[in-house]
Amino acid sequence: MTVTEFHQDLEQLRDTHHKLLSNLQDITARMKKNEFEIKGLADISFICKEMAELLDDFRKDYAARKIHALKLLAHKLLTDPENLNNAEAVDIVRGNYASVTVDIKKFAELPQYGTDEFCKLMDFLGVPEESYNSGLIKFNWAALKRKVTQCLENGTKLPPGLGKLHTEIVGRFTKYKG
Repeated sequence: MTVTEFHQDLEQLRDTHHKLLSNLQDITARMKKNEFEIKGLADISFICKEMAELLDDFRKDYAARKIHALKLLAHKLLTDPENLNNAEAVDIVRGNYASVTVDIKKFAELPQYGTDEFCKLMDFLGVPEESYNSGLIKFNWAALKRKVTQCLENGTKLPPGLGKLHTEIVGRFTKYKG
């Protein structure tokens, strides 16, 4: 399968989506008018459940492939000598259907509240044990995550008590008109 054929699948799915939404609106209007007997309503609820599960599985499959493609794209951007000499290639990749900006973010696992690792982190930050154990002070995990990310980006030492490091690859897409 080519990328062009894959894009044609997307367009076909859009057409099917519109048809299915129209059918769903028709069924909904008929339900509002109370046009279905008990057996029909049982079947409609079953069909909706099955469609929802199928579409959710479909969404998960495509989301996983998107992440896989972004990882491969990031790897190529970071290792291909042709891209390493071209600063623009690292910032944005222009395809036939959209442009993609790839961001590579590193982060560390944060310790769970009450663990030894959590206590080490609190000691490092200068937070007295009675403050975080009493419940009087709520810890701002989002702020700590930002701080850890900043340390990773700047290459400074990480606080103790953090778990293993992870890399997240995020793509920002701009669809071309047409």
